[in-house]
Amino acid sequence: MIKITSIVIIISYISVIESQMEPKVVGGNKASITDFPHSVFIGVSCIEEDSRKKVGWICGASILNVKVLLTAAHCMHRCSPQSFIGVCVGHADRKAGYSASVHSFIVHELYSNLRVDYDIGLLRLRTPLELNKKVTKVALMRDPPYYEKAQIAGWGMLNEFTQEMGTKLMFIDQYVWKGDRCKEVITNQPKGTICASSGDPTTYSSR
Repeated sequence: MIKITSIVIIISYISVIESQMEPKVVGGNKASITDFPHSVFIGVSCIEEDSRKKVGWICGASILNVKVLLTAAHCMHRCSPQSFIGVCVGHADRKAGYSASVHSFIVHELYSNLRVDYDIGLLRLRTPLELNKKVTKVALMRDPPYYEKAQIAGWGMLNEFTQEMGTKLMFIDQYVWKGDRCKEVITNQPKGTICASSGDPTTYSSR
């Protein structure tokens, strides 16, 4: 079984945005940080560039190296450089673990907030992380593990009806499908995403 990080799954928004991203790990199981040691919880205190309004939400990321984290562009979209982004690593509980702050961030130059194309962003930490069994770099793959069972981990909504937000890292099993198979069910799949299913042939989602 392959463990992968899905940036969209681990990104969690408390507020509503144009692209309608929602924090969901519905139907998942509690995860151990040693099974997903690359997972990072992010708290964003965003100062919007245009209105200067302060808004907040939670996101997630993966460790690329001791100074750089991989996340989604929509986590920092419209946020000014004066925004504060804090991270927590090394623990499945987002209220525990080792805390660090972000020095700067960048979003993909082709990111679209309407279609969520190229939803990729990078965070640069102020101080380097200390790697151990609970804090490790993510293993990057050249190609998605098509038709194989994978595990996706993240923090987010536990119940779609009550909108209960969890504090613990959760994981869920998904099967990765090729884009042409996904397009039979989902139209306008965002560029730079992969398609996954829980195993039910009638249920697909774009990650």
